[in-house]
Amino acid sequence: MQQLSEKMPGKIVLVAGSTSPIGLPVVHYFLKAGATVIAPVKSLDEITKLKASVADISTGTLITQLTELPDYDTGFDITETIVEKFGRIDIGIAIFNGLTCNNQLTEVHINEWQNMVDNEVTPFFICARLILRTMKVSKGGLYISLCDSSLVKQDNFPPLSKIAANIKMEMSKIFAEETKKYNVKYYHLWVKQDDRSKEFSASGQDVSVISSEMIGSHIMKLYLCKTDKPDEVFQLFPENYTL
Repeated sequence: MQQLSEKMPGKIVLVAGSTSPIGLPVVHYFLKAGATVIAPVKSLDEITKLKASVADISTGTLITQLTELPDYDTGFDITETIVEKFGRIDIGIAIFNGLTCNNQLTEVHINEWQNMVDNEVTPFFICARLILRTMKVSKGGLYISLCDSSLVKQDNFPPLSKIAANIKMEMSKIFAEETKKYNVKYYHLWVKQDDRSKEFSASGQDVSVISSEMIGSHIMKLYLCKTDKPDEVFQLFPENYTL
């Protein structure tokens, strides 16, 4: 049987949101699979956290990149540098954590609205736009936008979160349609964040994170077209739970 470390040698995986509770297990999995994982981060603290969390993984290569995302020009420079060095991006994963504003829309402050646009909608667009552009040129790749599955059921959901979720869903439909003729697979993956295993964080605190084997293996199956519904843009994980 093929070892995990032999599954993705030479593959280039870009993970935006790498230090989030979902992002860390994703990075772990692809490093263990032997991939080169590129992780844009916003601060030196995030770099320290990420490197400490993968210190015991001897396979794969982690490349961290300090960036000012969602600045478009910075993101453009990062993707151009990756393509110049490696020739392509095989898998792009963008992780979004949702909003915290619970106000009714008539009570939403303009700053809260702007925060939704700046930290949810615009980063979603920029990540997909930049990574998918490189995949179109190389005529292949997998792009995953990864969100909390609670966004699927929107009854009594905070208005701004509902608006952001629906805008991202519409963008996903359009991106998937535009890129499929270039042999690019696009999935909007909803993850049930209740199903988490206990791991020990780099800071020594006991934190809940999704099993790296579970989420990483599912993304691998999407990459290899080994899922039950490979043509469906919107996917649930785990596949065996109901909303």
